[in-house]
Amino acid sequence: MAIAVNPFTSHPVPFRLKGTLAAATVIATNTSPQERIYVLGASGVTFRYKAASITGTLTANIHPMLADATADDTVGTRAVTGLPTAVTDAPTTERSITYTLRGEQYVEFELALSAGGSDTCTLSYVDVFWLPL
Repeated sequence: MAIAVNPFTSHPVPFRLKGTLAAATVIATNTSPQERIYVLGASGVTFRYKAASITGTLTANIHPMLADATADDTVGTRAVTGLPTAVTDAPTTERSITYTLRGEQYVEFELALSAGGSDTCTLSYVDVFWLPL
């Protein structure tokens, strides 16, 4: 898992993930790559994504992190309540998932590919859009 750091100080700026979920990343079946995003100072976050060469099912989830989370992606606990509904489909067209923040400092965006005809899929992009306070 890689970490994308929020590049804004007073105004949210959209950006494209360049770590674990960078464009051209290949996701294998039964794996769940994710990136932790710094979101403090925003009221909400939207992840817009697209994948190519997919016949299986890709599930997108946003996991808010509890207060023990840090920039270190091995530290911290995912919240278990108040989660956004996962988006599950074969997104060869653009899809998005949004979460209204409740003061969290970090969220994790996770994509999971399940069996259904494809052993892999290739990400076209994952973009992050912020809703200012």
